[in-house]
Amino acid sequence: MAELTLKHQLSSDEYIINANATQAAGYSPKYANTNASKLLQNTTIKSLYDMDVAAKTIAYNKSILIK
Repeated sequence: MAELTLKHQLSSDEYIINANATQAAGYSPKYANTNASKLLQNTTIKSLYDMDVAAKTIAYNKSILIK
């Protein structure tokens, strides 16, 4: 996997919280949609987002089973 910048890593952390790439991108509202779209076209970042969402889903499913 290619090296990610700190901004990309923080974006991924934010994406796992709200599952909204536009908010997670961390850009000004004026450019957020465009830049979020560009980030999701980057296969390395998209893979990271997908892995984070999968991890969140697994954690959620485990928490349901424990209850």
